[in-house]
Amino acid sequence: MAAVFEWDNEKAATNLQKHGISFLEAASVFQDPLSTTIRDPDQSADASDRHMKKPVSNETAAADEARPEYEFSGGVRGKYAERVRSGTNLVLLDPEIAEAFPDSASVNKALRGLLSSVRRTAP
Repeated sequence: MAAVFEWDNEKAATNLQKHGISFLEAASVFQDPLSTTIRDPDQSADASDRHMKKPVSNETAAADEARPEYEFSGGVRGKYAERVRSGTNLVLLDPEIAEAFPDSASVNKALRGLLSSVRRTAP
C-alpha cells in the first residue's frame, strides 16, 4: 500500500510559521531508512480511537512540549522508508496548480493525457 500525503495549503503555511519546517521537509522523514519510529505515550493512540484533529486544551498544549527523555529501545528503524520508496512520488504543487488539480486523481489524469500526447509525437 502506497503512502498518501495530501496538503492543506493554509495548514502548511501555519505550520511553517509556527514550527519553521515545511510539510515537504517534514514528509521527507518517511524516506529515511535510518529514522527510528517509537510510540509517543503523549501523542499515540490505538487506531480504533485515533482522531486526526484533537481539541486544544491546556493539557494538549503541554503535551506539545518534548519530554526530556524518550525510550528508543523498542523503536523500529526505517519503518516507512521502503513503503514510501516503492510507492510514493511526493510532489509539491504551486498554489494555482493545486487549485486546478485538487487531488491525485486529477493530477494523474492530466499527466496521462500529456504522456499519451508525448508518446504520439516522439520519433
